[in-house]
Amino acid sequence: MKVSAICFTQKGQEKLLSLSEKWKGGPHELSAFSAGSFPQQPGVRRIRGSAKEWTGKAFAGSDAILFTGAAGIAVRLCAPFIKDKKTDPAVVVMDESGSYVIPLLSGHFGGANELALEIADALHAQPVITTATDQEGLFAVDVFAKKNSLSIREWDLAKEVSARLLQGRKVGFQSDFPWKGEVPPELIVIPEGKDDIPADPAIVRKNPEAGEKNPEAGEKNPEAGEKDREEGAVAAMASRGGLPEIRKELPVGIYISRDLSRNPFPQTLHLYPKDVTAGIGCKKGKSEEELSDFLKKCLLENRISPCCLKQVSSIDLKAGEKGLQGLCRFLGVPLRIFPAEELEKVEGDFSDSDFVRSVAGTGCVCERAAVLASGNRILLMKKKAENGMTAALAGEIRRLRF
Repeated sequence: MKVSAICFTQKGQEKLLSLSEKWKGGPHELSAFSAGSFPQQPGVRRIRGSAKEWTGKAFAGSDAILFTGAAGIAVRLCAPFIKDKKTDPAVVVMDESGSYVIPLLSGHFGGANELALEIADALHAQPVITTATDQEGLFAVDVFAKKNSLSIREWDLAKEVSARLLQGRKVGFQSDFPWKGEVPPELIVIPEGKDDIPADPAIVRKNPEAGEKNPEAGEKNPEAGEKDREEGAVAAMASRGGLPEIRKELPVGIYISRDLSRNPFPQTLHLYPKDVTAGIGCKKGKSEEELSDFLKKCLLENRISPCCLKQVSSIDLKAGEKGLQGLCRFLGVPLRIFPAEELEKVEGDFSDSDFVRSVAGTGCVCERAAVLASGNRILLMKKKAENGMTAALAGEIRRLRF
């Protein structure tokens, strides 16, 4: 993570230098700046222009910003540049003595909460985390998504998931991918491809009678609400089977898949893995629009969400194609280029052509490029040809982490 840090006092500068020393050789790249008139120490650069101008540049070019000073200063400097938590950098503030570390913006998806914890650990400070799910020790879907490189499609529904969990209600969970770790108890796992669910405490953790009686008074509980009836109904149906009925009793659920066509729950929050590589070959002069329409068609025909696209790959003969370069700029993904010799070494059952080999030096550009760029993983779509363009799709083998 690229972290831009600024201090306003001599004491703040000392804390930044200490943090820089602690982080040396670690995963974060810390750039330290000062906005004060005190003497600069090696490793800290004085800002050019105003602190507001520095903040604007940091918002545009950093993954995270650390303010060492008053929280009010950080708030005022950030205010003109705040847009969206999906795109804003993580913003953290630490007092000049290094006693407290507070994430201000992009706590979950931007990683400010995690960064604050790391800073606090390095400097023996007290982290102050204010997000509700963290306070309650609950599953946070945006943190889970970031940790597993998943794209969130419906942000409003992500808020609904968090709201339900904070109300003590259950949320469904289904994944096309295996996972490591224990599923949080507030999620109810719906196995893929099964007609019913056994009454397994690892799947359903509530008694069928939940909410019916007051456990202390032994009588009907007038306070029992919708969430109790919901949990009881889910558990009861799980004990006698019936996947469709269980889904009805879980109005909101999380679904992790590349498939954009399925909605396992009445309200389905889709989390898409960003792990698909598109290998592309084309005749000279193909436009960005032609390539974009063709790729979109390939994804939709295979029910793969465009959110899953991680990169585009091709042969070095096509490195200068304006249409291919424009396609990647439009999609916001990198273009990975390989020489024919490397593509030819990739092992697998490919749609090779002697003519293509005579022209390009390898039997099939799109399939080989897709598999090689994805780390020799699986083909999700073999070669498709249309109007002087070819494409293949490859995906990574994933295992989620809780």
